[in-house]
Amino acid sequence: MSFLETVQGRQLLDRYLKKYKGGSQRVYRSEIQQFFEFKDIALDRVDGTQLHHYRDKLSGEHSPATAKRKFSILNGFFKFLQSQVKGFVNPIQNLGDFKTHRGTKSAELQKYLAAFLAEQNTSNTRRSYDNQVRLFFTWAGKDLAEIERADIMSYRDFLKTEKGHKDTTIWNKFIALNRFFKFMERENRKFKNPIIFRELKLIFPKRDKGYYSVLSSRESEEVDAKLIEIARARREGTTTVTLHGINDEAIVTFREGFSVSPDVEEIAVPLGPLFDRFFKKDIVYKVTADFKKFMESSHALGLENAEEAKKAIRDYVAVKETKPNVKIQQRKE
Repeated sequence: MSFLETVQGRQLLDRYLKKYKGGSQRVYRSEIQQFFEFKDIALDRVDGTQLHHYRDKLSGEHSPATAKRKFSILNGFFKFLQSQVKGFVNPIQNLGDFKTHRGTKSAELQKYLAAFLAEQNTSNTRRSYDNQVRLFFTWAGKDLAEIERADIMSYRDFLKTEKGHKDTTIWNKFIALNRFFKFMERENRKFKNPIIFRELKLIFPKRDKGYYSVLSSRESEEVDAKLIEIARARREGTTTVTLHGINDEAIVTFREGFSVSPDVEEIAVPLGPLFDRFFKKDIVYKVTADFKKFMESSHALGLENAEEAKKAIRDYVAVKETKPNVKIQQRKE
């Protein structure tokens, strides 16, 4: 029999609820009844084990904030019972012990992470980002809405002192997290990216390419569409193309397989709006390619031979995202 089904239980609950009025009284009564009806709990069986079982039930049905409110209501009632029932001790000594953090099992995190990974361009990137995000939330033991800047600093310290990772390795991990948190900001206006890189005070990895990120599928499609537009417009002749935001090593990749014409016409490719968000200022590089052969050697729009060019654009724009001032010497012809 549930404690609230006893005469003593009903009387004590009514006395406790007298300080609440109207709707609030109905809400408090309902929340307290739900707990005691959970397993027809008698008062002498109310302990930490039962409360943890109840927490686990709530975690699959409600948000952490809702579960916290429910336990807060129970805590108030248990404090009252402790003062009225001899021998009863409030089992909730610390509300934090009954938080319903779902961490990596959170439905909200699973939803956003799946959408974020779907935008990534390669399986390696998806696997890496998925791993780094899950490692962080497993360590934090928190849900998305609860992540703060203090957690980021604590995670940095954990990686440095307890795991013994070098700054470069830590940087790689935060690059992945930062991309996910930026995605969250875009998808959820209430979420604020807690990562501020200058606060991390890590040594910038000058040579390690492990932290390079890539464009999302959507962004790559924009680049691809622009390449197709260029090819359509210039398919009858050779031309020099000026691409915004592509570094010199990408030019080398772009040139492979194409002849260079000495008498070409120079045009500016308006990729600036796409890449402006990666850089503080527009960066312009020139690419010389024989677009006639470029088009003739493939299908109608030359997409097969464009793959190397598109790959170079994706890879090296990603370099510019994290190293906007990088300079690579052009290969001499």
